[in-house]
Amino acid sequence: MPQAQVSVFFPRLSKGYQTTISRALFEDLCAELFKKTIKVSEEVLAEANVTRAQVQEVVLVGGSTRIPKVRTLLRDMFGGKELRQSINPDEAVAYGAAVHAAVLTGDKFFDKTVTLKDVTALSLGVVVVGERFDPIIKKNTPIPCKNTKTYRTVCNNQPKAYSQVYQGERPLVKDNHYLNKDFEIEVPLRPAGQATVDVTYEIDESGLLTVTCVEPTAGRQVKVQVTPQEAHLSEADIQAMIEKANRYKREDQDALRDVEEQLRRQHLL
Repeated sequence: MPQAQVSVFFPRLSKGYQTTISRALFEDLCAELFKKTIKVSEEVLAEANVTRAQVQEVVLVGGSTRIPKVRTLLRDMFGGKELRQSINPDEAVAYGAAVHAAVLTGDKFFDKTVTLKDVTALSLGVVVVGERFDPIIKKNTPIPCKNTKTYRTVCNNQPKAYSQVYQGERPLVKDNHYLNKDFEIEVPLRPAGQATVDVTYEIDESGLLTVTCVEPTAGRQVKVQVTPQEAHLSEADIQAMIEKANRYKREDQDALRDVEEQLRRQHLL
């Protein structure tokens, strides 16, 4: 069984520690981290709407991909597909960071040869009846992007349509992040469902979100904007929101079903 020497020295204490660890013990100690590697890989495929069979090549990036167990798990995950090991996993990370920095600073060479696309970290959408969250731009959509949805009134002779701008991954707005922007527009007095508004979400190259609401019959229009700074969440906050969405997926589905059933009884859905 392969073994390795582990040595740690603490300069301030002038003391050190040395031991021998077997591969079996190492793999047992890191088992949860290995499982997380596969979980993250599966989430990436799901978000990209790509099946394992559609993946043509698996490229190992990052020093931890040198661990035999990681390679074995990934190879098994992709049905025995051979992993590409022709690039240095550490250099690949450094090279990618350098290219990104060059593009951001306007390096002329990389500007012409490399195209980097940012994506939305979280879904962006509006509040609809029942305090539900309706995404208009989905998570991981390449920027710049633009999408429009049409919404109908829910009450007879409803004078106005009102909503708020949220980001997140859960079906009820109370569990998502409010971006402190809302919009309101007059609509024609008509029976429920017969007056409509078109809501457009557009994100430009700089990350500026523009929300435009149009009432088509009279051409009325209102517009609000959310700057990247206003929409900014830390990487830790974003990951926490995504993890909660995954963790409470079943409970969220049950809660959404209850809300929708109540709306049906009230003839609002």
